[in-house]
Formats: sequence, C-alpha cells, structure tokens
Amino acid sequence: MDILGWDKDMMFEELIQSDVLINTIYPMPGVTEPLITREMVSKMKPNSIIIDIAGTGIIETSRYTTLEDPVYYEQEVLHYCVPNMPALCPQTSTNMMLMTTGPYIMNIANNGLKEVVENDVIVRNCISTLNGEIVHHEVGINHNMPYTDIKTELLLSKK
Repeated sequence: MDILGWDKDMMFEELIQSDVLINTIYPMPGVTEPLITREMVSKMKPNSIIIDIAGTGIIETSRYTTLEDPVYYEQEVLHYCVPNMPALCPQTSTNMMLMTTGPYIMNIANNGLKEVVENDVIVRNCISTLNGEIVHHEVGINHNMPYTDIKTELLLSKK
C-alpha cells in the first residue's frame, strides 16, 4: 500500500489494461514520488491515452500543455494535460459546480458557518482561509506559512 492507501500492484494491473487514464487528483503535501511512474506508463498499450487534468506530479510523464499545443507522446502514450478544462465550457461547468456545491451553500446559509464546520467534515476540509488566517494545514504546509485549526479560528472569531 502507498501513502494514499492504494495497492500499487493492483493499480498497475488496471493501468496496463486501460486504453484511457484520466487523472484528476493532486499529490498530498510532502509527497515527492509520482503515483504512476515512467516505467508504469511504458507498460501501457501503445497509443493509449493519458488525460491529466491536474498535471502536478501524480503521473511522472505528465507536463502542462496548452490549447495551442495540447498533446504529446511519451513512452508511446498520447498525453493531454491542458489545465483548467472547465473554463472551456463555462456555462456547463458553472451549472455542474452549482449542482454540486448548492447543497453545501444552502447548509451554511441555513445553519451558519460555525455549526456547519463543527458538523460537516467535507465543508471543514474545503475552507482554506478564514478571517485573514490560513486554516487548512495543507495550504499552510504547501506555502510554508503558519496556519491554525479552523475550529480554533472560528472560536476566536468575533463574527
């Protein structure tokens, strides 16, 4: 098992049978090794496809591309690594974002941020700053800046 709790052998078996791999995950702070190595990519079927929306080190062979030059081959695998793809279809992506986030927004509107943060780990883990303070440990670690626990910041808050 690796740091994410995934079985790399099982993942490798799935990878070499796949025609398309889509990565949407970012590495955790402090993780320096790619989850999918160059060697693993080299074992994929020739002309298979990697779509890396995150493009930040999960797949060793990924690097950012642009709409002007969106693809490249590496290890005989076609790579497409254009970041921020939702911006290409703003109306659709906005509708999808609202469908996804709407219930959380309504929960905060109806119950207040303090109560929701205390009772909903999903909301708590999505807040990066509050009252001018970093309250998400990964943001603090990634930017080498001090951070405080969100519950502590809410208790200290006068709002």
